[in-house]
Amino acid sequence: MKKLYIVFTFVLLGYISAYSQYSTLGNDFWLAYMQNFDDPANTLLYLTSEAGSTGTVSIPGTGWSENFTIAPNGSVQVTIPAAQDVAIDIGNTVINKGIHIVSNNDIAAYSANQRTASSDATLVMPTHALGDSYLINAYSLFSSTEPTMFIVVGIQDNTSIEIVPTVAISGGVGAGVPFTITLDQGEVYLVKSTGDLTGTTVSATDVGNCNNFAVFAGNKCAKVPTTCDYCDHLYEQMIPLKAWGKEYITVPLMTRNGDQYRILASEDNTNITINGGAPILLNAGDFHEVYLNVGCYIVGDGPISVAQYSRGTSCDGVTSDPFMIMLSPVEQTLESIVFQAFNTPAINQFYTNIVCETPYTGNVTLDGSTIAGWTTVPSNPDYSYNRQNVAQGTHTVSCPEGVLTTVYGFGDVESYGYLAGANIQPLNVDFNIVIGNDSISYDVYQDTLNCEESANGVGFYTDGVGISGVWFDFGDGNTATGYDVFHTYTSSGDYTVTMYFTRDASCVE
Repeated sequence: MKKLYIVFTFVLLGYISAYSQYSTLGNDFWLAYMQNFDDPANTLLYLTSEAGSTGTVSIPGTGWSENFTIAPNGSVQVTIPAAQDVAIDIGNTVINKGIHIVSNNDIAAYSANQRTASSDATLVMPTHALGDSYLINAYSLFSSTEPTMFIVVGIQDNTSIEIVPTVAISGGVGAGVPFTITLDQGEVYLVKSTGDLTGTTVSATDVGNCNNFAVFAGNKCAKVPTTCDYCDHLYEQMIPLKAWGKEYITVPLMTRNGDQYRILASEDNTNITINGGAPILLNAGDFHEVYLNVGCYIVGDGPISVAQYSRGTSCDGVTSDPFMIMLSPVEQTLESIVFQAFNTPAINQFYTNIVCETPYTGNVTLDGSTIAGWTTVPSNPDYSYNRQNVAQGTHTVSCPEGVLTTVYGFGDVESYGYLAGANIQPLNVDFNIVIGNDSISYDVYQDTLNCEESANGVGFYTDGVGISGVWFDFGDGNTATGYDVFHTYTSSGDYTVTMYFTRDASCVE
């Protein structure tokens, strides 16, 4: 019998509107603040733009607003007046104090909550990059007076959200007890606890139907680790689950002797490895905390998030203090990032960490100039990193092949850090190859079929979560529509099977 051999190459293409490119650049943003260590605290926005932009920052619930103008490759600072009292401390209550940013051109937005000896900052994600499912990453308490916290921001009316806390909520439900809130656009809801809220799930009650919202999390004032002085405010926007990746590069903070990290899993039975070491098994909502002092390669066999924490000053005795950065996976690079190293009364040392694929390090520019001093990641030489001392002000990092960038600053027992920019593109689509009774994930399929195996057709299956409009091009001139399709090949050869689909979240405007 003549043998028929078929070899597959797989391509997944997600179609989204030109507007919804899922990067951290955009022209519509919603955010909120949580209470800092003590009052008074300065609630500030820093807005940057490559093309230049005009726009407005407002609090629709109070009627306050302020216009802004950004020069090309420039930035502006907008101060939210203290009288607006937007650093929320009241838990378990719907409050109409969400902050709205709109602009005529794409901008990047950064939010800072600054107080003497207790500051942090975060990148703000535009509305089109938000999701409907999150897991909280915070930090352990050293004192019951400094709670872990997160705040949920509504971006559209009548958004129903279920919260399942990992620990008892202050003034609310116990650990593991689900409860539901409903937010209209611009409304916010603060959750705080004297336990560690890390691993708490926050998701729309109707997942996959564009019921998106924003979440910011951290700690009123955390010691990192809890045995190390001094405490600082932690404040970071959570990345939606749909954009979590599986591969991360960590870069040590400059001037420090090492940093704390938390690796959080979104699925049960997730194995993570650090620098190729022994697997660490995590279930959904579990985290592994580790101290690292060199560039590292962290991998999960399911979607994970990685948070980097600056440690307290007494850990190594240098000018510093805690902050928190949600790192971006290597799957989510940007070609160009404009960021602001912003000044505070105490912070006067500014740095940036840059990650790039090793073959393209010569193409990376900082403020228009190539940079020297690249270090190859020891456990994964495909990637390299660079750490630079930068001046206060606006900076641009560019590379046609993509970069990841974080920014941070240190002062006397004070600090801040944030992700400078990234893609927030949905990454996780299940797609399996079905041959007879065997179902194999496309990303591990390595087989070659003969005619007997393909006589009844080859199945291609996706669970359809968060996507619609699925159709397949089988690479031999035939196509099919649907989540679960079969096809029989009649000729030997190598075939590229392409799955096309629409991300449901792209309907958010």
